[in-house]
Formats: sequence, C-alpha cells, structure tokens
Amino acid sequence: AEPADLYRDPDLIVMPRRYGGLCMPAQDAVAAGIPVLMPAIPPNDSWLPPSWLIPADYTLTTDGRFPPVPVDVHQIDVDALTHRVQAIVQDDTRATNMAADARRIGAGLTWDALLPTYRAFLNHVMGMAP
Repeated sequence: AEPADLYRDPDLIVMPRRYGGLCMPAQDAVAAGIPVLMPAIPPNDSWLPPSWLIPADYTLTTDGRFPPVPVDVHQIDVDALTHRVQAIVQDDTRATNMAADARRIGAGLTWDALLPTYRAFLNHVMGMAP
C-alpha cells in the first residue's frame, strides 16, 4: 500500500504518544484532512486546535538508559481521551467541523508550503547560510 492509502478512510486518528516531539504521521494525517487527537504538549499545542488536545502529565526521566539520557515522557489522561472520542463519535456536526478544520490546517502542510521552513531549520542546524 502507498502511504496516501493509509489516510484514505479514517475519520479520526488517536495518537496518545508517551514521548514528545513533532510527529510526522500526525502531520501526514492532518494534511490528508483527518483530525488527530494528541497530548496537549509542545509542539502539538502550537499547531493543533485546543479541542484536539488531551491533557497529559509530564515527567523528565532517564527512561532506564545507560548512560542516563534525559527523555520527556508524557502520560495522557485516559479518561479525558475516552470522553473526547465518545463525544466526537456521538456528534456528527462535531466530527464534520473537525474534518473541515483538518483540511484547513492541512492546506498549510504540503511539501511546497513546508519546504522553506525545513530548509531554514536544516541550514541553521548545519550552520549554513540561507
């Protein structure tokens, strides 16, 4: 199956990630017009609508690694997630509005739209002039 095929049928994607960071599958889903429920942590809280964010507790741990490397770990509020999914499933208008929001947000997540941002970031990290 092609990657685009994975995003053809879902009405909603739930990603209760434990580890932080920008999630490419979430961006892909939203770019395909599919709403994504994720923990209310950075950077999710900077680009997803608040109604898509689920409360999460934060801890910094070494995650049992040796040598110890600090890792952001998040525990999502499972009850809040359950209630949010039930509310979406039971309310066609809410689901329709979320899909419209996903399409609007997704319009800015095309490769053409994101390429300048990625290029600037990689040039910065590599110490290269723009």
